[in-house]
Amino acid sequence: MLIGAKKKYDIQKLKGLLSAEFEMKDLGAARKILGMEIIRDRERRKRFFSQRSYIQKVLTRFGMSSSKTIDTPNAANIPLTAMFAPQSEEEKEYIGTSDVGLIYGGDTQCLVIGYSDSDYTEDIDTRRSMTGYVFTLGGSVVSWKATL
Repeated sequence: MLIGAKKKYDIQKLKGLLSAEFEMKDLGAARKILGMEIIRDRERRKRFFSQRSYIQKVLTRFGMSSSKTIDTPNAANIPLTAMFAPQSEEEKEYIGTSDVGLIYGGDTQCLVIGYSDSDYTEDIDTRRSMTGYVFTLGGSVVSWKATL
């Protein structure tokens, strides 16, 4: 069971109530859950979630651990904006020192925000439409889809 709260007192109180009713063992602060590694930066009040170990296990299982990566380019018609670039030194540090993962906490509000867009038959030749959406939680993408 993973217990989380803003105050340590609340966690201790719940642990006490549970241990009075059930036999339990305290494993300390979570470092891994459901295949995700949890890395805490207590000073900056941030948490980083990654599946790096799981991905390495899968690559090893299928004999691909020494495979080379390739870049996935953006489509030529999609403009890049500075809005998505790292804004602070902290963000640059996280990006430069981590594999892909989710970062929560710090000054970021933990809000769910959704964006969607559609383009109805923009291409005159094919008459195909494009739609897409993205949902973020605390600034980290948690769900997205694009269809043509």
